[in-house]
Parts: sequence; C-alpha cells; structure tokens
Amino acid sequence: MSTFCGLTKEYPQVALDLFSGKDVLRARTYLLSHVHTDHMVGLHSDVFARHLKKHPEYKLYCSEVTREFLLTSNKYCHLRNSLVALPIQQACDVNILNDVNSEQQQLQVTLLPAGHYPGSAIVKPIRSLYIDTTFFDPKIMYIPDRTDTERSESHGSLQVQGKVWL
Repeated sequence: MSTFCGLTKEYPQVALDLFSGKDVLRARTYLLSHVHTDHMVGLHSDVFARHLKKHPEYKLYCSEVTREFLLTSNKYCHLRNSLVALPIQQACDVNILNDVNSEQQQLQVTLLPAGHYPGSAIVKPIRSLYIDTTFFDPKIMYIPDRTDTERSESHGSLQVQGKVWL
C-alpha cells in the first residue's frame, strides 16, 4: 500500500499518486507513477473528473505505458484530454499554472524505470526522488546504495532482493 500523502513537499502545487482530498485538489499538476490501485486513489472519482474538466490546463503526467493502460479502461476515459505521456529516462518539462499571474511555470521531471510493473516509473524532479515505498520495512532507516546492498549480509532478504532488482 502506498504511504505517500499526495502533495510533494518541494512543489506543493504538484500531486503524485493520490487524487482525492481538498489538499490534493489544490495542485495544478498531477503525476502517476504506475497503475496500481493504491497509487490511483481518487483517479476515477467524479470530484477529480469535474476538477480536471473545470481546469483543462491541469495535466496528469505518466509514462507512455501507464497512459495506454488507463485509456484501455472505461473507468478512466474522463482522463483522456488531461493525460500527457512522458518518455522514460528523458528529462521533460511539465507545466504548472501559476494562479497569481496565470503564467505557466515549468518543472523538469525525469521518469526512471522502476521495474515494479509495466510502465512503472520513479519520478525524479530536479531536487528530489520520489519512489514507491510499498515494500519498505519501517526498521530500515536508510536505503543502501548498490555497493552496500551487494556487500552487506546484515540486511537479510533486502540483500537478496537488492541483488535481484539491481
């Protein structure tokens, strides 16, 4: 289950992997990392659909594969005009509407392959990296780098899975 609260700390006008709640509806740009239900809460709701219809300049960015998954389902057909597919491993500018002066601001985002599910992506804004923490153990206080994961025998199953995923 996703533990992410929706709005990004550094960019409060950008929501990621949560599409319900008053705070999230204040966002001007939306990102979806992949099509698992715990990352799509509110995406099919009438409230979110009306929000996007009222603000056609607000977009929902995702990978090309994720976009295709969404468009194959009638449950998400209301997203068609708001969906923008981004390529994997390529820096792209996403637009954020400035409500004060109605100008478009741009944030550079890179989708990195997550290897979790077809189309899944790690969303990397310039100053941050947002990853799916679905399987994190709260006892683990840091994310080991590749060298730590390969060397360490103290992390048990994390070491084995780390080698498989790396």
